[in-house]
Amino acid sequence: MKKVFLLTALAIFTVAIYANPNTKPLLQKTGIPGIESSIKAATPFHESLDIVYDFVYSNDCTGEDIHITGKAQLTFHGQINANRVSFSFHFNTQGLKAIGLTTGTNYVWHESDNSTYNGPITNGAFNNTIILRGDIVAPGRGNNYKYSNSFHVTINAKGEVTALSDDFNFECQ
Repeated sequence: MKKVFLLTALAIFTVAIYANPNTKPLLQKTGIPGIESSIKAATPFHESLDIVYDFVYSNDCTGEDIHITGKAQLTFHGQINANRVSFSFHFNTQGLKAIGLTTGTNYVWHESDNSTYNGPITNGAFNNTIILRGDIVAPGRGNNYKYSNSFHVTINAKGEVTALSDDFNFECQ
């Protein structure tokens, strides 16, 4: 479960910043080696992505495998100005549902995250800390899974992740 959340957040961040054909050239202008070193005027960017989920994971509260399906949405916006970037993102799992593969229990996944960053990009490199919180709930007690994941990522001037640390916690309710 920990790996799913961490990889989801990292993938969201990477896709939103580096894969967008409108955003990538802006970041290159902020100092990635071999490219112009800065942008003089503030340059805004905005991206909205639907992320499709279809995977099975084991509910640590019940031991049952549950199949999660649906779409989550990521909205990402900000601006680049010289060698600084400011952005915020909102991630919402509204619409994700799950079913217990043994009991048939119906679950709903609730997660709504907001994160902001305002800081320098030094030769294209930066770092950020992101906190994710959510829960996967079903009728009754003891099968509800509540989690939080705080992680820090450092990306070098080549766009490579050079440091990644995380602290994942969950409780059953």
